[in-house]
Amino acid sequence: MPYTITVHTRNQSNVGFGIVEKSVWHKGTWSSRNGCQLLRIDGSGTSGVLQYRNRETGEAFLIAVGVHNNGKWCDVMMDLTRNDSAAAKHRSWFNGPSVHYQAKWKKQDNIQRKGLAGRCVDVHYSNSGYQDDSGWHYDVDVTISDAQTAP
Repeated sequence: MPYTITVHTRNQSNVGFGIVEKSVWHKGTWSSRNGCQLLRIDGSGTSGVLQYRNRETGEAFLIAVGVHNNGKWCDVMMDLTRNDSAAAKHRSWFNGPSVHYQAKWKKQDNIQRKGLAGRCVDVHYSNSGYQDDSGWHYDVDVTISDAQTAP
């Protein structure tokens, strides 16, 4: 069964972040539409990650969204270095044991993490999904905020 996960990003921090890299574990693609990122995957057992970076400070993090054993999941990896790539870090969710490997097994549909610079990243599925002739559809909200304004 195919899945489409639409990622909506809202930056409430006092610095800018842009998406600098996208990765898909296997059998999927990222595209953009109306300011959103769309992940299309062919079935359960795969995921996509987006790497966000502030160009001035180099502060960077990844968000991961996917489907495992037919359950949606999400996670955040904070405090990346300039040399970290989304494709290389994506393996962390599939090569255990690690806190990120466990995230997909927990099938958590929301998570919030705080980075060393005080930035908070909140990721959550904003709906329970719906199914049509093209498969399952989910919406994910990503909110980037400063520690004092975190939701």
